[in-house]
Amino acid sequence: NYKNTLNISIIEETPFGIYDNDNKKILFSENLVILEILDNNEYLDLITFYGNNSINNSKKLLLNFDKNFVNKIKSATFIENRRWNLILRNAILLKLPEENIKSALNYYNKIYANFSNKELKDIEIIDLRIKNRAFLKYKNKVND
Repeated sequence: NYKNTLNISIIEETPFGIYDNDNKKILFSENLVILEILDNNEYLDLITFYGNNSINNSKKLLLNFDKNFVNKIKSATFIENRRWNLILRNAILLKLPEENIKSALNYYNKIYANFSNKELKDIEIIDLRIKNRAFLKYKNKVND
């Protein structure tokens, strides 16, 4: 007899990322559960995801990276439902290939290890879309 009985299940969800949908920021969990609509910058340490289907592919993307690298990512944009562009916390745009993201990241780590912090500040884009190649674009410097 279940008359006058109420069963409540509480499932705790941990914030995983922020989805930016036309400047409406949506906090979501690893299980893709929408937790809340954000109106402040409380979760600045989480990655902000942009682009169609980015929220659905966010977990798959982050499985390619170790936790140390994930902490370096500021935002991720899903481009044409195929590949990702990452903006790192050091302001470098990292263009990833459609496939073999792990090997592209290994190539990035080799490049990163060969630059000083001063040199890294001059880099605007690292394009890793072609296997075993990296194309660097430097920031335009204005002479005073």
